[in-house]
Amino acid sequence: MFETMLQVMGLHKSEIVLLPINEVYNEDPVTITANINDDGTIAEANLRYRTTINGTTSGWNLVTDQNGPTANLYEFIIPGEPDNTIVEYYISAQDNDDNVSTLPQGGSGTNPPGSIPPPTFLDYEVKIPGTPIILDITPDGDTTIAPNGHVGFLVSAQDTSGFNLTYKWWKNSSQLSVVGNSYLYFSNPGLPYPRVDTIRVQITNGFFYNGNTWLVSVEDASGVNNEISDLTYSLSQNYPNPFNPVTTINFSIPEQEIVNISIYNLLGEKVTELVNKTMPAGEYKINFNAEDLPSGIYLAKISAGSYNQIIKMSLLK
Repeated sequence: MFETMLQVMGLHKSEIVLLPINEVYNEDPVTITANINDDGTIAEANLRYRTTINGTTSGWNLVTDQNGPTANLYEFIIPGEPDNTIVEYYISAQDNDDNVSTLPQGGSGTNPPGSIPPPTFLDYEVKIPGTPIILDITPDGDTTIAPNGHVGFLVSAQDTSGFNLTYKWWKNSSQLSVVGNSYLYFSNPGLPYPRVDTIRVQITNGFFYNGNTWLVSVEDASGVNNEISDLTYSLSQNYPNPFNPVTTINFSIPEQEIVNISIYNLLGEKVTELVNKTMPAGEYKINFNAEDLPSGIYLAKISAGSYNQIIKMSLLK
């Protein structure tokens, strides 16, 4: 259970000290513990809460300490709520002289105490973290380079629960001082080859992790055809073509660029965008799924720096 401590001090003076909750990261019940003191005795104490889900706010629900207080400590258990729920609550207490105090201050009413809410409330939000999702990786598999070559690694990820993502990179067993979602690997020609280096990225939202691992084979240049220095701007014809409904598009860029690949119909209307991001130099392939489109001719256009190219693709269903 998620627990917090609230202190209600000097009931007849309404002196209140609180330690608020801001966020709850699971659907477990939340225990609110209140230390309620008075110069006399506490006749009754309770907590009221309400929830707001998708803009709809419930009525107030009454919670009491089912086990009774221990000394002056009261435990109020708010049931667990689903993700993206805002919970508002306040605590009420009545002493043997019928004085009523609330936390926050300003509420009143007896039988039970606090039937008239204060003007403001305590609140917390239920934010349940999920596992980060990898949308795209570059390269999309293991790769081979020359002893003096280099290759760029790029990860596109998102967190569906809205938490910020951080990235950690490793080369073999050593963590790299790389910040962000990209890493440019340079082979050291002074090291023996052929050899295989392992590049690993870990993505976290602070709660859960995802990641990817690549194997980089470093081989003699005579056996390598994909050195970065040999790359040019290109957009190859898709394959298969005609296709139904998925086809593959190959392209390459010789240096890091902002790349956009969009699909248009013959009226010049954009029907989808496949790529729109900064990418390191390399050779790439992406899939185009036209399941929701009618048969016909479509145009794939790449824009990378000053380079622009268009190919025609035939969708036959």
